[in-house]
Amino acid sequence: MTRQRELIDAVLDSVADGVVVSSPAQVLLNATARRILGLGPDAEFDLAAHRRYLQAELTASQQASLSGPLPRPGDVTRRP
Repeated sequence: MTRQRELIDAVLDSVADGVVVSSPAQVLLNATARRILGLGPDAEFDLAAHRRYLQAELTASQQASLSGPLPRPGDVTRRP
């Protein structure tokens, strides 16, 4: 696992809300997002099939809060 992936996993694990992170190469979901969407830990997630639903759920204020800086590696700690 790369350092970047470890950092992303740490961030996803530390967020209580459902989070979906996507790139052209992959889609990552934290446990809360998987629970909300009814997906098991190993289930594949098709972002294209859920894109319209996810965009409708993300309010303008939530979108604005996502435009801030990403945490640095030292800012993130893994939950026990």
